[in-house]
Amino acid sequence: MTQEASTTELVSTDMAEQSQAVQMTDSIIGQCIVEFDVCPLKAPIKYNNKVYDCMIREREAVIRDRIHAEQWSIGEFESVYIDAVRAFFIADTCRFGVLEMNTTQENNFVRVTEAALTESTQLPVDCIVDSLAVKDYANVSHMLGKV
Repeated sequence: MTQEASTTELVSTDMAEQSQAVQMTDSIIGQCIVEFDVCPLKAPIKYNNKVYDCMIREREAVIRDRIHAEQWSIGEFESVYIDAVRAFFIADTCRFGVLEMNTTQENNFVRVTEAALTESTQLPVDCIVDSLAVKDYANVSHMLGKV
């Protein structure tokens, strides 16, 4: 996994009890997804003068969602594109917000001790299509099927 980071979050350190910026690494993103059902975004989405840097799945998609998603894709792009269908799922079943996260430093490893989405909002499908970075697409897609 790469240690690419373009997003930082304010977190409290265990020993120093002071705030410091932590780079958003794949390890931190993975911990947030697996342990807290929150997906941090490496490339935050700007919408209505707000910045959203994480998402959660609010509910599982069902077959009716797929039918509506394909109809939307045909109406918008004159064909069914899997990425358009997935963007529709994301817009319909997920919420975006601001990440609140606490970490502790364990030698060279940053452990996430808490992660939660705040300021929850639903983003329109056009915003997802135009703004969700490819580098976040796999993690967000994983959240759609997470059990």
